Amino acid sequence: LTSQVQEILVAQGLPPTAPDAALTSKTLTRMIDLLLVDTMATKAGVTITQGQIDSAIAQYVTQAGSQQAVDQSLATNGLAPSQLPSIVRINLQAQAIAKKLAPQGTAQEQSDAFSKALVTTSLQLNVTVNPRFGAWDPAQAVIVPAPNDLSAPPAGA
Repeated sequence: LTSQVQEILVAQGLPPTAPDAALTSKTLTRMIDLLLVDTMATKAGVTITQGQIDSAIAQYVTQAGSQQAVDQSLATNGLAPSQLPSIVRINLQAQAIAKKLAPQGTAQEQSDAFSKALVTTSLQLNVTVNPRFGAWDPAQAVIVPAPNDLSAPPAGA
């Protein structure tokens, strides 16, 4: 986690030691999502080839106009260039899983089916995070701030 956050900070032109709790939370959420989607893909029999990943990346570079433009866009969105292949893989896996879950559905229905399956997988795997990073919310598939009830008196006291 720390090395990925540092890599993103460097890609953004910041010192790798700059504290950024939001970036850390976003990065950890992405790491958990990668594991969840990989689990779902294995279960669904979805395989993404390196050729598919390379083709999608080439399309991104063409659309953006250059690799430098892609890298800048990644940094702006809290990603390091080295993370692009895993992000592309998870997107391709998610699309394939969604199509398997709702083969005749609209894009929205497929997306909804995928989101529901992601929540189910998260619950089945009992995802938890270290409280210093917050708490995992399976309904949203994100890390949310930890409750600050440690220093508050119990309700009704």
